[in-house]
Amino acid sequence: LSSDGGTNDIVTFSTEFKVGDATTIEVNETDAPVVTPLAFSRDLPATKTAGEDNDAVWDVEVTGGRLPYSYKWYYGSVLIDPAVNPTAATATLVNRAVTSASAGSYHCEVTDKTGAKITSVTSVLTVSV
Repeated sequence: LSSDGGTNDIVTFSTEFKVGDATTIEVNETDAPVVTPLAFSRDLPATKTAGEDNDAVWDVEVTGGRLPYSYKWYYGSVLIDPAVNPTAATATLVNRAVTSASAGSYHCEVTDKTGAKITSVTSVLTVSV
């Protein structure tokens, strides 16, 4: 393959095939890039402490997979409803003005465009008075 163009120019590629013992060739184009596996580049801490009436904030960072990502946060095994806490649909969960009832385990499930899923480590919140 050869090209003639700069970095901001439209580039035309051309190629030449020599075919022996056949009358036709088939060229298939694929636009599927090589995708690295979905993974956490920043996972949750195993424990977190927050003072009563303060905010507790968790965040994850994800790489790989196919964009866009979707996020689901859980308190124990219960899905946190994004209609109640809109941050539960983002990479950063904010639990505002925590109380002793907020103490417990939290984790995040991330899904990419293809349906690949990963689950964070569980982070246990302790609320101090």
